Amino acid sequence: MSALVVYAQDVSAVSHFYQAVLAGQISEQHDDYWRVIAPGVEVVVLSTPLTRALPVVHQPLPRQDVAIKPVFIVDDLQRVREAAVATGGGARPAQAEWRFGDFRVLDGWDPEGNIIQFRQQAE
Repeated sequence: MSALVVYAQDVSAVSHFYQAVLAGQISEQHDDYWRVIAPGVEVVVLSTPLTRALPVVHQPLPRQDVAIKPVFIVDDLQRVREAAVATGGGARPAQAEWRFGDFRVLDGWDPEGNIIQFRQQAE
């Protein structure tokens, strides 16, 4: 199983986002971190004194200048798009999907603007 740690101001919101888009389950909830277990991946959403001290930005813009973009294999890009929006994140429209190898690809972002990529096996 692969794992990802996401530092967040709002641990609950970001955890629910990853639970929804990855069709996972929240397996632990603590004051400073939550664990989301999904098929093939664990996402730990962690709050630190530094993240708690940052100003809260409602509806942040997707962060374009980052050095890494996590990629998740999912069952259905449309389901992911709907789940992302419903949980405070977002995803590019269907017209912005592209093909990469054997996958259809979609970029999205979590409720704090972290960019993520989703891939669905092409038919």
